[in-house]
Amino acid sequence: TEVVVINKTDFDLFLNEIEHEPGYEGIGYESFETWEGIIEASEAYYNWTARDSDIMDDGKALFGLDAVANFIFSSHMQLGEELMTVSDGIGTLNLKSAALRKVWDSYYTPMVKGYYASFGRFRSDDMKTGDILAFLGSSTSGAYLPDAVVNDDGSTYPIETAVMPMPCFSGGTPSAIQQGAGVAIIKSTEEREVAAAQFMLWCTQPERNIDFATKSSYLPVTVEAIDTLAAAYAGNSDSDPQTAVLRTAIEQIASGYLMYVPPVFEDSYKIRNILETELVNAAGNNRSQVVSEMTAGAGYDYTVGKYTDSGYYNDFLDVCTREMASLNVNLVR
Repeated sequence: TEVVVINKTDFDLFLNEIEHEPGYEGIGYESFETWEGIIEASEAYYNWTARDSDIMDDGKALFGLDAVANFIFSSHMQLGEELMTVSDGIGTLNLKSAALRKVWDSYYTPMVKGYYASFGRFRSDDMKTGDILAFLGSSTSGAYLPDAVVNDDGSTYPIETAVMPMPCFSGGTPSAIQQGAGVAIIKSTEEREVAAAQFMLWCTQPERNIDFATKSSYLPVTVEAIDTLAAAYAGNSDSDPQTAVLRTAIEQIASGYLMYVPPVFEDSYKIRNILETELVNAAGNNRSQVVSEMTAGAGYDYTVGKYTDSGYYNDFLDVCTREMASLNVNLVR
Protein backbone atom coordinates (compact mmCIF):
# COMPACT_ATOMS: atom_id res chain seq x y z
CA THR A 1 0.00 0.00 0.00
CA GLU A 2 1.09 3.64 0.20
CA VAL A 3 2.21 5.95 3.01
CA VAL A 4 3.62 9.48 3.35
CA VAL A 5 7.33 9.85 4.07
CA ILE A 6 8.66 13.20 5.34
CA ASN A 7 12.17 14.63 5.60
CA LYS A 8 11.68 15.47 9.27
CA THR A 9 14.97 17.32 9.60
CA ASP A 10 14.23 19.97 6.97
CA PHE A 11 10.49 20.13 7.61
CA ASP A 12 11.20 20.88 11.29
CA LEU A 13 13.56 23.65 10.18
CA PHE A 14 10.78 25.11 8.03
CA LEU A 15 8.29 24.92 10.92
CA ASN A 16 10.74 26.67 13.25
CA GLU A 17 11.28 29.47 10.74
CA ILE A 18 7.57 30.17 10.23
CA GLU A 19 6.49 29.65 13.84
CA HIS A 20 5.95 33.34 14.56
CA GLU A 21 5.28 34.59 11.03
CA PRO A 22 1.75 35.69 10.10
CA GLY A 23 0.07 33.77 7.31
CA TYR A 24 1.58 30.41 8.21
CA GLU A 25 -0.77 29.44 11.01
CA GLY A 26 -1.94 25.83 11.05
CA ILE A 27 0.99 24.42 9.08
CA GLY A 28 2.46 21.31 10.72
CA TYR A 29 2.57 17.54 10.60
CA GLU A 30 -1.21 17.45 10.83
CA SER A 31 -1.21 19.06 7.37
CA PHE A 32 -0.27 15.66 5.95
CA GLU A 33 -3.52 14.10 7.18
CA THR A 34 -5.59 15.54 4.32
CA TRP A 35 -4.98 16.43 0.69
CA GLU A 36 -6.28 19.92 1.35
CA GLY A 37 -3.74 20.25 4.17
CA ILE A 38 -0.87 19.05 1.97
CA ILE A 39 -1.72 21.59 -0.73
CA GLU A 40 -1.90 24.36 1.89
CA ALA A 41 1.43 23.35 3.45
CA SER A 42 3.03 23.02 0.01
CA GLU A 43 1.88 26.52 -0.93
CA ALA A 44 3.29 27.87 2.33
CA TYR A 45 6.65 26.15 1.75
CA TYR A 46 6.72 27.37 -1.85
CA ASN A 47 6.13 30.96 -0.76
CA TRP A 48 8.71 30.70 2.02
CA THR A 49 11.43 29.34 -0.29
CA ALA A 50 10.58 31.85 -3.05
CA ARG A 51 12.33 34.51 -0.99
CA ASP A 52 15.72 33.08 -1.92
CA SER A 53 14.90 31.96 -5.47
CA ASP A 54 17.01 32.89 -8.47
CA ILE A 55 13.75 33.36 -10.40
CA MET A 56 11.47 36.07 -9.00
CA ASP A 57 8.51 34.63 -7.10
CA ASP A 58 9.48 30.99 -7.84
CA GLY A 59 9.92 28.75 -4.83
CA LYS A 60 10.53 25.06 -4.16
CA ALA A 61 8.16 22.14 -4.03
CA LEU A 62 7.30 20.40 -0.78
CA PHE A 63 5.56 17.26 -2.03
CA GLY A 64 5.54 14.59 -4.72
CA LEU A 65 3.64 11.44 -5.67
CA ASP A 66 5.20 8.21 -6.91
CA ALA A 67 2.19 6.53 -8.53
CA VAL A 68 -0.24 9.09 -9.92
CA ALA A 69 -2.59 6.35 -11.17
CA ASN A 70 -2.94 5.09 -7.59
CA PHE A 71 -3.75 8.64 -6.50
CA ILE A 72 -6.48 8.81 -9.15
CA PHE A 73 -8.12 5.56 -8.05
CA SER A 74 -7.78 5.94 -4.27
CA SER A 75 -9.06 9.53 -4.46
CA HIS A 76 -12.22 8.35 -6.15
CA MET A 77 -12.90 5.90 -3.35
CA GLN A 78 -12.23 8.59 -0.74
CA LEU A 79 -14.71 10.85 -2.51
CA GLY A 80 -17.39 8.17 -2.76
CA GLU A 81 -17.14 7.34 -6.46
CA GLU A 82 -15.60 4.48 -8.40
CA LEU A 83 -13.81 5.53 -11.56
CA MET A 84 -13.79 2.08 -13.16
CA THR A 85 -16.32 -0.72 -12.78
CA VAL A 86 -16.62 -4.10 -14.44
CA SER A 87 -19.62 -6.25 -15.35
CA ASP A 88 -19.48 -9.56 -17.23
CA GLY A 89 -15.85 -8.90 -18.01
CA ILE A 90 -16.52 -5.53 -19.67
CA GLY A 91 -15.17 -2.42 -18.03
CA THR A 92 -16.77 1.01 -17.76
CA LEU A 93 -14.79 4.21 -17.23
CA ASN A 94 -16.67 7.24 -15.91
CA LEU A 95 -14.95 10.32 -17.30
CA LYS A 96 -17.93 12.43 -16.13
CA SER A 97 -16.95 11.72 -12.54
CA ALA A 98 -16.92 14.81 -10.32
CA ALA A 99 -14.14 13.14 -8.37
CA LEU A 100 -11.95 13.10 -11.49
CA ARG A 101 -12.12 16.89 -11.65
CA LYS A 102 -11.21 16.98 -7.94
CA VAL A 103 -8.22 14.76 -8.71
CA TRP A 104 -7.17 17.12 -11.50
CA ASP A 105 -7.41 20.15 -9.24
CA SER A 106 -5.47 18.36 -6.49
CA TYR A 107 -2.58 17.20 -8.68
CA TYR A 108 -2.36 19.24 -11.88
CA THR A 109 -2.83 22.63 -10.24
CA PRO A 110 -0.24 22.17 -7.42
CA MET A 111 2.21 20.79 -9.99
CA VAL A 112 1.78 23.75 -12.34
CA LYS A 113 2.08 26.18 -9.44
CA GLY A 114 5.31 24.52 -8.27
CA TYR A 115 3.91 23.22 -4.99
CA TYR A 116 4.52 19.60 -6.07
CA ALA A 117 7.41 18.25 -8.15
CA SER A 118 8.68 15.17 -9.94
CA PHE A 119 12.27 14.95 -11.20
CA GLY A 120 13.88 11.55 -10.63
CA ARG A 121 12.55 8.08 -11.33
CA PHE A 122 11.12 7.87 -7.81
CA ARG A 123 10.17 10.58 -5.33
CA SER A 124 12.59 9.08 -2.80
CA ASP A 125 15.28 10.16 -5.30
CA ASP A 126 13.86 13.70 -5.23
CA MET A 127 13.96 13.67 -1.43
CA LYS A 128 17.58 12.58 -1.53
CA THR A 129 18.49 15.57 -3.71
CA GLY A 130 16.47 17.96 -1.54
CA ASP A 131 14.06 18.84 -4.35
CA ILE A 132 11.08 17.84 -2.18
CA LEU A 133 10.62 17.24 1.55
CA ALA A 134 7.81 14.68 1.47
CA PHE A 135 6.15 12.18 -0.83
CA LEU A 136 3.44 9.59 -1.11
CA GLY A 137 4.95 6.28 -2.12
CA SER A 138 4.72 2.52 -1.87
CA SER A 139 5.39 0.83 1.44
CA THR A 140 8.16 -1.03 -0.41
CA SER A 141 10.06 2.28 -0.60
CA GLY A 142 10.96 1.72 3.05
CA ALA A 143 14.03 -0.21 1.99
CA TYR A 144 15.25 2.70 -0.17
CA LEU A 145 14.62 5.79 1.92
CA PRO A 146 17.53 8.25 2.00
CA ASP A 147 19.31 8.92 5.28
CA ALA A 148 21.02 12.01 3.87
CA VAL A 149 20.47 14.82 1.37
CA VAL A 150 23.03 15.34 -1.40
CA ASN A 151 23.48 19.00 -2.35
CA ASP A 152 24.25 20.25 -5.87
CA ASP A 153 27.92 20.71 -4.92
CA GLY A 154 28.23 17.09 -3.77
CA SER A 155 28.17 17.82 -0.06
CA THR A 156 25.75 15.90 2.14
CA TYR A 157 23.98 16.20 5.47
CA PRO A 158 22.06 13.55 7.46
CA ILE A 159 18.29 13.59 7.80
CA GLU A 160 15.70 11.82 9.89
CA THR A 161 12.43 10.69 8.34
CA ALA A 162 8.88 10.55 9.66
CA VAL A 163 6.13 8.33 8.26
CA MET A 164 2.39 9.09 8.23
CA PRO A 165 -0.67 7.26 6.85
CA MET A 166 -2.26 7.78 3.45
CA PRO A 167 -3.92 11.25 3.39
CA CYS A 168 -7.66 11.56 2.83
CA PHE A 169 -9.78 14.33 1.37
CA SER A 170 -11.63 16.26 4.07
CA GLY A 171 -14.91 14.55 4.86
CA GLY A 172 -14.00 11.56 2.71
CA THR A 173 -13.67 7.85 3.45
CA PRO A 174 -10.11 6.87 4.44
CA SER A 175 -9.02 4.69 1.52
CA ALA A 176 -5.72 3.42 0.18
CA ILE A 177 -4.55 1.25 -2.67
CA GLN A 178 -3.80 -2.39 -1.99
CA GLN A 179 -1.55 -3.87 -4.64
CA GLY A 180 1.15 -6.43 -5.21
CA ALA A 181 2.40 -9.25 -7.36
CA GLY A 182 0.52 -12.32 -8.46
CA VAL A 183 1.78 -15.88 -8.60
CA ALA A 184 1.40 -18.29 -11.49
CA ILE A 185 2.11 -22.01 -11.62
CA ILE A 186 3.57 -23.31 -14.87
CA LYS A 187 1.47 -26.03 -16.45
CA SER A 188 3.20 -29.33 -15.84
CA THR A 189 2.50 -32.75 -14.42
CA GLU A 190 -0.09 -33.03 -11.69
CA GLU A 191 2.63 -33.93 -9.19
CA ARG A 192 4.69 -30.81 -9.99
CA GLU A 193 1.63 -28.54 -9.94
CA VAL A 194 0.58 -29.84 -6.52
CA ALA A 195 4.14 -29.41 -5.25
CA ALA A 196 4.21 -25.80 -6.51
CA ALA A 197 0.91 -25.06 -4.76
CA GLN A 198 2.19 -26.60 -1.52
CA PHE A 199 5.33 -24.50 -1.78
CA MET A 200 3.25 -21.31 -2.03
CA LEU A 201 1.17 -22.37 0.97
CA TRP A 202 4.42 -22.91 2.86
CA CYS A 203 5.72 -19.46 1.79
CA THR A 204 2.58 -17.70 3.00
CA GLN A 205 2.35 -19.28 6.43
CA PRO A 206 2.17 -16.36 8.90
CA GLU A 207 5.54 -16.85 10.60
CA ARG A 208 7.38 -17.13 7.29
CA ASN A 209 5.35 -14.37 5.65
CA ILE A 210 6.04 -11.98 8.54
CA ASP A 211 9.78 -12.58 8.17
CA PHE A 212 9.54 -11.71 4.46
CA ALA A 213 7.34 -8.66 5.09
CA THR A 214 9.59 -7.12 7.74
CA LYS A 215 12.62 -7.44 5.45
CA SER A 216 10.95 -6.18 2.27
CA SER A 217 8.26 -3.70 3.45
CA TYR A 218 5.64 -5.67 1.53
CA LEU A 219 2.39 -6.24 3.39
CA PRO A 220 1.71 -9.73 4.75
CA VAL A 221 -0.94 -11.64 2.81
CA THR A 222 -2.97 -13.22 5.61
CA VAL A 223 -5.20 -11.74 8.30
CA GLU A 224 -3.32 -13.68 10.98
CA ALA A 225 0.02 -12.22 9.90
CA ILE A 226 -1.44 -8.69 9.72
CA ASP A 227 -2.93 -9.03 13.23
CA THR A 228 0.32 -10.42 14.62
CA LEU A 229 2.38 -7.54 13.24
CA ALA A 230 -0.21 -4.96 14.33
CA ALA A 231 -0.01 -6.28 17.89
CA ALA A 232 3.80 -6.33 17.78
CA TYR A 233 3.98 -2.72 16.57
CA ALA A 234 1.33 -1.37 18.96
CA GLY A 235 2.85 1.34 21.12
CA ASN A 236 6.33 0.86 19.70
CA SER A 237 8.43 3.81 18.63
CA ASP A 238 10.02 3.72 15.20
CA SER A 239 13.42 2.05 15.41
CA ASP A 240 14.30 2.67 11.74
CA PRO A 241 12.60 4.11 8.63
CA GLN A 242 11.78 0.73 7.09
CA THR A 243 10.08 -0.44 10.29
CA ALA A 244 8.21 2.88 10.50
CA VAL A 245 6.92 2.46 6.95
CA LEU A 246 5.65 -1.08 7.52
CA ARG A 247 4.18 -0.21 10.92
CA THR A 248 2.25 2.69 9.41
CA ALA A 249 1.06 0.54 6.50
CA ILE A 250 -0.16 -2.14 8.91
CA GLU A 251 -1.91 0.49 11.06
CA GLN A 252 -3.82 1.71 8.01
CA ILE A 253 -5.37 -1.71 7.63
CA ALA A 254 -5.94 -2.22 11.36
CA SER A 255 -7.55 1.22 11.75
CA GLY A 256 -10.23 0.50 9.15
CA TYR A 257 -8.96 2.06 5.92
CA LEU A 258 -10.81 0.88 2.85
CA MET A 259 -8.11 -1.11 1.05
CA TYR A 260 -9.00 -0.75 -2.62
CA VAL A 261 -7.98 -2.92 -5.56
CA PRO A 262 -9.01 -1.38 -8.92
CA PRO A 263 -11.09 -3.77 -11.05
CA VAL A 264 -9.31 -5.88 -13.62
CA PHE A 265 -10.61 -6.47 -17.13
CA GLU A 266 -9.25 -6.52 -20.66
CA ASP A 267 -7.37 -3.25 -21.31
CA SER A 268 -7.74 -2.04 -17.69
CA TYR A 269 -3.96 -1.73 -17.38
CA LYS A 270 -3.80 0.30 -20.61
CA ILE A 271 -6.50 2.61 -19.24
CA ARG A 272 -4.55 3.07 -16.02
CA ASN A 273 -1.42 3.98 -18.00
CA ILE A 274 -3.27 6.44 -20.24
CA LEU A 275 -4.85 8.26 -17.31
CA GLU A 276 -1.54 8.53 -15.47
CA THR A 277 0.56 9.44 -18.50
CA GLU A 278 -1.77 12.16 -19.74
CA LEU A 279 -2.24 13.73 -16.31
CA VAL A 280 1.50 13.67 -15.57
CA ASN A 281 2.39 15.02 -19.02
CA ALA A 282 -0.18 17.81 -18.87
CA ALA A 283 1.07 18.94 -15.47
CA GLY A 284 4.77 18.50 -16.23
CA ASN A 285 4.73 20.18 -19.63
CA ASN A 286 2.78 23.18 -18.41
CA ARG A 287 4.94 23.52 -15.31
CA SER A 288 7.94 23.69 -17.67
CA GLN A 289 6.17 26.43 -19.62
CA VAL A 290 5.54 28.38 -16.42
CA VAL A 291 9.21 28.18 -15.40
CA SER A 292 10.37 29.13 -18.90
CA GLU A 293 8.13 32.18 -19.09
CA MET A 294 9.00 33.29 -15.57
CA THR A 295 12.69 32.96 -16.37
CA ALA A 296 12.07 35.28 -19.29
CA GLY A 297 10.53 37.83 -16.91
CA ALA A 298 6.82 37.03 -16.81
CA GLY A 299 5.01 37.40 -13.48
CA TYR A 300 4.04 34.35 -11.44
CA ASP A 301 0.32 35.04 -11.08
CA TYR A 302 -0.12 35.91 -14.75
CA THR A 303 1.81 32.87 -15.98
CA VAL A 304 0.23 30.35 -13.62
CA GLY A 305 -3.20 31.76 -14.41
CA LYS A 306 -2.74 30.97 -18.10
CA TYR A 307 -1.94 27.31 -17.46
CA THR A 308 -4.55 26.61 -14.80
CA ASP A 309 -7.44 27.57 -17.06
CA SER A 310 -10.19 24.94 -17.02
CA GLY A 311 -9.72 24.38 -20.74
CA TYR A 312 -6.72 22.21 -19.98
CA TYR A 313 -8.94 19.79 -18.06
CA ASN A 314 -11.21 19.45 -21.08
CA ASP A 315 -8.13 18.86 -23.25
CA PHE A 316 -7.07 16.08 -20.86
CA LEU A 317 -10.47 14.40 -21.18
CA ASP A 318 -10.37 14.73 -24.96
CA VAL A 319 -6.94 13.11 -25.22
CA CYS A 320 -7.93 10.26 -22.89
CA THR A 321 -11.12 9.69 -24.90
CA ARG A 322 -9.21 9.51 -28.19
CA GLU A 323 -6.54 7.16 -26.86
CA MET A 324 -9.13 4.84 -25.32
CA ALA A 325 -11.46 4.78 -28.32
CA SER A 326 -10.05 1.48 -29.60
CA LEU A 327 -9.94 -0.21 -26.19
CA ASN A 328 -12.44 -2.72 -24.87
CA VAL A 329 -14.16 -0.36 -22.42
CA ASN A 330 -17.42 1.59 -22.17
CA LEU A 331 -16.56 5.29 -21.92
CA VAL A 332 -18.98 7.57 -20.07
CA ARG A 333 -18.19 11.12 -21.14
